[in-house]
Amino acid sequence: MLATYGLQPVFDKDCTMSLVHQHRVFRTTFSNFCWTLVTSPASSTPPSSSTPLSSPSVPPPPCNDIVVSTMTNQPSMEAIRWHERLGHANDKLVRKFLERFVGVDVAKNWKPFFCEKCVMGKITGRRFLPPSTIPKKEILDLVVSDVMGPFDKDIHGFQFAVTLRDHASMYTFISPIKTKAEVTGKLITWFDMIKNRLGRYPRFLRCDNGGEFISKKLQSLLDTRGITLAHSSPYHPEENGEAERVNRTINDMSRVMMQNCPLPQLFWSYAQQVAAYIHNRIPHSRISPQTPIELLFNQVPVPEYIYPFGARALVFRPADKRTGKFDDRADECFLVGYPPSEKGWVFYNEHLKTFIHSANAVFPDFQTLPVSGIKTSKNDISFLLNNLVLGEEPTDTEAQIQQQAVDSLLTRGYRRSR
Repeated sequence: MLATYGLQPVFDKDCTMSLVHQHRVFRTTFSNFCWTLVTSPASSTPPSSSTPLSSPSVPPPPCNDIVVSTMTNQPSMEAIRWHERLGHANDKLVRKFLERFVGVDVAKNWKPFFCEKCVMGKITGRRFLPPSTIPKKEILDLVVSDVMGPFDKDIHGFQFAVTLRDHASMYTFISPIKTKAEVTGKLITWFDMIKNRLGRYPRFLRCDNGGEFISKKLQSLLDTRGITLAHSSPYHPEENGEAERVNRTINDMSRVMMQNCPLPQLFWSYAQQVAAYIHNRIPHSRISPQTPIELLFNQVPVPEYIYPFGARALVFRPADKRTGKFDDRADECFLVGYPPSEKGWVFYNEHLKTFIHSANAVFPDFQTLPVSGIKTSKNDISFLLNNLVLGEEPTDTEAQIQQQAVDSLLTRGYRRSR
């Protein structure tokens, strides 16, 4: 760079550097890791040097133009340059470095900067997107769906499971499938069932960008039913986070129930369906004290009917299944499911390797949990929840007032009869 302007550095015996320009000599000083150029010529005769000075090929600029901003005895406070010099470190770290090791007044001289190179090299996916405009407060405003798997093949050859959840009620449907090509058929079956029972289809279906959810067949079937398909943004699975959480909850419940029963893991699809069945009949923090089945289908859970996957049961054996008068009247089985539209349970007889549907069974391990005497009418349950508060039961005074009111009614009725 010095040669460009016709400057020739010459060092004296004391290592002092001078810059020679034609017949003028400029003195320099070195301080704080910077060279300072004294613009006034020291002399008109250059110091002796063994190497002759070559004539410059570029006309030299005026003497004052030779002084550049980088040749100063003060540390530069150009923030972006220090940021680059320190490996594109965070600006806060750069400021601390300058304050401690360079000794400059950062608060006075610092200017904010924008580093485009950092954006190009460090940008990450945004985790927080603008809020969705899809309504989801009312029942069937929004349903979410996802596919789980592949799992090891179950007893029937299923490898996947598809879930569908109504956001407002938190009611969850689940069904095992052998291939992802069956997803469209399962969703349409659920939507038609919802239409038959509740009188309308869901408004929006949210899902990810999996191939099973972007098919033209699914889009066409949804359009004919007035359902809007809302895919999550590419590379943003958190937008479909509700469906992901449903899958995790179902799998966690299934895993624990399978670990506590003698049935092999070949029954994982049954465990998932039982988990969803129970999940739909227990309260959740967002909708407590109500349950999903109450909100969506206006049905109250029946405690006497709820048992976990793998529960040991003594199932009644019909007379035509007994070979003699003294045969056992029950078989030991394990609960594996609930019929979709009938009463009773589905059991698996491990000895006979058969499935049994029966409503006549006893669960020995749960006989110490009495649940009888609970009214299961939704109106009765709602009345109790809204009016029964601990610590506010009727006092003796209130009971006496009520008794007096009853006595007065009887007296008036007696007088009218006379």
